[in-house]
Amino acid sequence: MLLSAKKRKGSSLFNRSKISINLTLVLFIFNFFIFAANQESVFFKSIKHSLNLTPYSLSFFLDNLSNGIDSVHQYFHFKKTLIEENHNLQNQLYLLNNQILLQENLILDNLELQNKLEIKEKYFDHSVIAKILKINYSGKNHHFLINKGRSDQIQAGHIVVDDKGILGQVIDVQTDRSTVKTIRSKDFYLTGYILIKNKPYQTLVQGNNQSLTINYFSKNIPIQIGDSIFTTGDDMFIPEDVRIGKVAKLQPSGLKDFYKVIIQPASNPNQQKYLIVLK
Repeated sequence: MLLSAKKRKGSSLFNRSKISINLTLVLFIFNFFIFAANQESVFFKSIKHSLNLTPYSLSFFLDNLSNGIDSVHQYFHFKKTLIEENHNLQNQLYLLNNQILLQENLILDNLELQNKLEIKEKYFDHSVIAKILKINYSGKNHHFLINKGRSDQIQAGHIVVDDKGILGQVIDVQTDRSTVKTIRSKDFYLTGYILIKNKPYQTLVQGNNQSLTINYFSKNIPIQIGDSIFTTGDDMFIPEDVRIGKVAKLQPSGLKDFYKVIIQPASNPNQQKYLIVLK
């Protein structure tokens, strides 16, 4: 019991000694900082300067971080604004280009109309100017529609011309539109004459869906490439001396004494917007 009591006493004394040492160490450090705070040496000044600099450095870092975030935000906002402005400018440019093209088309249309009016007044008193409608006629390549019909006294059989020559013939008439068969159509026939050395030679001309042909033309007649062909005017709707086209090729026919003549039409409806219907 005595030994046990001594051990407990020794243990109690040891614990008090350890606490005393720790307390002494804490008091020493506290006194050291109080002492250091009142010193003006370079070493202690550098320590205090480092301690004072830390809050400033943190504040400087936070301020610059905030400024950097603001700069990035401003950059993306500026970029978005530029993209939107560029898109708006592209749209404006597109609209301006369309307006320029529209004005150019109007100028060309006016020139073509003026040309047709001059031809009408100079050569064809009884005629009307019509516009080609951009509508396919039952898929037939050599038929097209015009915006004139019975209300304009248009009749089937009327001839259609432009500034270069005969273009086709009206085959069907409605109230406000008509169907025109071009001279290239394989169903188109008319009589014409070839002017060779100022002498006319009458012949039958027909379409073949590509050009015009004279299936049999005597080799005894001195026909040449480039000779012009005109209408004879033997039909009630077809006036005389309207240009049909010119000789493009001379080919062998089924008969040895005859040529097959290929004629290049003078007019092409695919290059027109307006034409003249002869009444």
